[in-house]
Amino acid sequence: MKKIILLALLPLFSLGQQHEIIKQDGDTQNGKGEIIILFEDGTEQSMIGTFQNGQLEGQDGEIKVTNQEFTRVYIGLFKQGDLIKGKIEYQEGKYRKISSGFFKNNKLHGPTCKVEINFKDGDIQIEEGRFINGSLIDGSHLYKWANGKQQICQYNDGEEIDCIRNDRNHYNANDVIGGSSSKIMLQTLNDQAFIENWFW
Repeated sequence: MKKIILLALLPLFSLGQQHEIIKQDGDTQNGKGEIIILFEDGTEQSMIGTFQNGQLEGQDGEIKVTNQEFTRVYIGLFKQGDLIKGKIEYQEGKYRKISSGFFKNNKLHGPTCKVEINFKDGDIQIEEGRFINGSLIDGSHLYKWANGKQQICQYNDGEEIDCIRNDRNHYNANDVIGGSSSKIMLQTLNDQAFIENWFW
């Protein structure tokens, strides 16, 4: 099973790179507008929406970062330049990842969140539920292989409590009712044993 670890978006302005504003429309200080910035390494960052003190603020904002390796898009509700509710789309050569729900420091944080990763080889990974600092705490983790196999795991308080695969028999001790042992009455007929009162 693949495991994806992504770094949080670093503020590009803090990297000390030379940059050039290649487009600026509207009021990108305190109003509605759009700005596109090109950095010396070829990375392009655009911001569209309502600005307050030079940062995105409110509904329907968008930040898009593109370079030769990946594209990352932040869409939704912003507060002081940070996405707090909406979705983050990330795409590179091997996979595409969409995270949706509530965010804190660019990581999923809150109830009813979802992460879906579509791999180039056809595998799919989906996590849904309550997240804290980007980690699934309560909810489900589904992995579908391109060959049709799949596994669903349930999480509670950050711990995996149960997993089911469609290519294996499943046994859950909590499903068994009764004591640790059972007594079965067998009958014999022509040197063969069978369960009493069962007819085939």
